Amino acid sequence: MNQSVKSLLFFIFSTISVVSHLLSAQIANCIQPMSSIQFQQVRREMTILSAPNQRYTLADGTVRTGCLSTYQLIELLGYISEDADRLELAIAAYPRITNKQDIYDVYNSFAYFSSAFRLHDYIESTKMPVTPVTVAPIVPVNPRPLEINFPALNYPDAALYNGPKNCITSLSDNDFMVFIREVAMYKTEQEKKEAALSLATRTCLSTAQSMKLSTSLNVENNRLELLKKAYLRVYDEANFDFATQVFTHLPNQAALREFLAAS
Repeated sequence: MNQSVKSLLFFIFSTISVVSHLLSAQIANCIQPMSSIQFQQVRREMTILSAPNQRYTLADGTVRTGCLSTYQLIELLGYISEDADRLELAIAAYPRITNKQDIYDVYNSFAYFSSAFRLHDYIESTKMPVTPVTVAPIVPVNPRPLEINFPALNYPDAALYNGPKNCITSLSDNDFMVFIREVAMYKTEQEKKEAALSLATRTCLSTAQSMKLSTSLNVENNRLELLKKAYLRVYDEANFDFATQVFTHLPNQAALREFLAAS
């Protein structure tokens, strides 16, 4: 029996095993996620399939009938190239996620914040409304949004920029403010840094947005690391020298200028 036949047989038997699990999961409540062995079989099949539509079909069948953890869903979405397809899979998977309290980790699987917002809107729409037990009228109180004050720096206007660009357009200011408020709500510097790096490495920002994002961090070395990552995707790259203003220490200003000169 040659190697290609063996591979085909392995693929068939693996598929039968996974389908068997999925059918049983369809009947049972999703308390436990798919076992690591069974999920490993799904991963192997994903690796074998080269066509994006084939990978999507396998992933779609898995999330619609199998019980998954958020970690398994994140791995599965990593095999899918289109953000719209990832969103559809995440929405289909949500009812069968075993640890829904960690669903926010899945938001980082998307390339665009609009996709994460759409998943969030879907999740919110699935929650049962709470019926008030009191007969007294309830006056809704809209909480004031977290006020963000940026340092008074000379921020370049991306709308007037005509130089070289790394993307077609930068993140809208409204979407940027939504994210910057989320960063500000984190308690520790490390948490804020990780959230800021996630945005800077996944989304095209303007120089002004990169500067404002960096000022959400207190440690200047963290600001320097963030700006270096943001520069690789920044919209108005010729304006990036303005970013040296976020540093009070001259060595950090010099380090950013050396990085820009070498890039």
